[in-house]
This record gives sequence, structure tokens and C-alpha cells, in this order.
Amino acid sequence: MTLSLRNAIILLGAGFNLLLLAGFCLSLTLLVPFPAGVTEIREFLGTLASVYNADLIFLFVLQLTSLMSSLVLYKRFRKTASPEIFFFILFLLSMGIEGARVFPPALRELQVPVYLYQLVIRLLYMARFFGIFSLFTAGLFANGMQYQKVSIAYGISLLTAFTLSSLLPVAEASLQTDTGLDLVTIGDVSIVMITLRILAIINFLVAWIRNNSRDFLWLGLGGSIVLFGYDLALGSEVLWLRIVAAAGIIVGINLFSRRTHEIYLWI
Repeated sequence: MTLSLRNAIILLGAGFNLLLLAGFCLSLTLLVPFPAGVTEIREFLGTLASVYNADLIFLFVLQLTSLMSSLVLYKRFRKTASPEIFFFILFLLSMGIEGARVFPPALRELQVPVYLYQLVIRLLYMARFFGIFSLFTAGLFANGMQYQKVSIAYGISLLTAFTLSSLLPVAEASLQTDTGLDLVTIGDVSIVMITLRILAIINFLVAWIRNNSRDFLWLGLGGSIVLFGYDLALGSEVLWLRIVAAAGIIVGINLFSRRTHEIYLWI
């Protein structure tokens, strides 16, 4: 895979996330009409807080973090032939797709066919699978996989995530929730997700031992912090825990990018 093609894939992913962010904002206008005057702003904010708690704010922040961090890393490493940072950016972009969780309640307002709800749920499944496959693949390249196999690894990750998300059943209960923000429950595939997370981190630990370089240990630590923050933010309803999770994601991204810079000193 050439650098130009790799950069094009990242920009396409960022563009897709930007479209989802726009769709997120449009969905809010269907769910909670924006205030016409200054005096209605308090009522508008109160409606958001009472109906959706902090979920909408968190999803919006997660989308922005995913998009902005990916673009920053793209700009910094756009001339660097680093498979690790390429797949890490793809992992970050997959996190931003969580914002699509607000689409189903907005679609209910439009009374669209049920299969569109299912499509959104499968998109969320695919994003989660593709994200963890990308982080796992980054560890494989840290262990010495040849750069010429980047295209193959990318294709396999994308195809596998698409296949799994297509085969997984969509529970009817997930289509009948009041807010639609709790769509994806990965109970049936939790073992797969946990296994892939463990293997992704083990890859960097093995790379640390094989290369006798602590930089790879720090890469694994950075990825672990991002994963932990991501899961904590999605699984917690406590505001301060979500703030800690968001801070952890930023710290993990910074740690991963700095150590990648140390490994590829010539950028």
C-alpha cells in the first residue's frame, strides 16, 4: 500500500465520521427542537438533561475526539510509513461511529422501515469489530509483519468485521428502546471482544521482548489506556467516570503517538 493510498483511506474515514457528526446534529433537531429564542434555551437544555442524561453530550464529545485526534495524527504522520499508526488511526475513527446510536430514535420520528434500524445496529457492530481488529493488526506489524502486507491486513480486517456484523442477530428488544441509545449490547460476542483485546495488548508486549525496546511497551500501554477509557465511558453512567475515561483516551492517544515518533525518528 502506497502512502498516498493509505492517506486517502484515512481521509475517507474522517469524511465518513464528519458525515455521521452532521447526521448526529440533524437527529438532535428531530428529537429536541432547537430553541427559537434565548428564553427557551434553559428549557431546551433541561429537556436534553431529563430525557437523555449525559449520553448525547458524551457521544458528541467522543465523535469530536475521534475525528480531531485522527486528523492530528494524520497530519503528523502523513509522510511516515508506519503500519502501527495507520491502524491505530483506523481504530480511533471506528470509535467515532458510536455517535450513530442516536439515529434510531430520530428515525422513529420519521417513521422509516425497520430494516434501517437494523442497518444502524449492524454498522455499530461493524465499527466495534473493525476497531479492535485494527488495534490487533497494529500489534502484528509491531512484531515484524512485512509492510507489503498492509493492504492485505486492512482488507481482511474490513471484510471480517463486515461478515461478523452481518451474521450477528439483531435483537427485537434493541429496536424498541425509548431512547435508542442502548442499542448495542455485545453480550453474545463479549468473549470474542475480550479475547481480541487481550491479544492486541499481548502483541505489543511480545514486540517489546523481541525488539528489546520499551517503546513497544509504551505503545501497548497507550493502546490499553484508550481501550479502557473507551469501555469505561460506554459502560458507565456516572459523569465523573466518563470525564476520567475521556481524559484517559486523550492520554493514551498522546502516549501511542509519541512512542511511534520515537520508533520512526526520521519523521
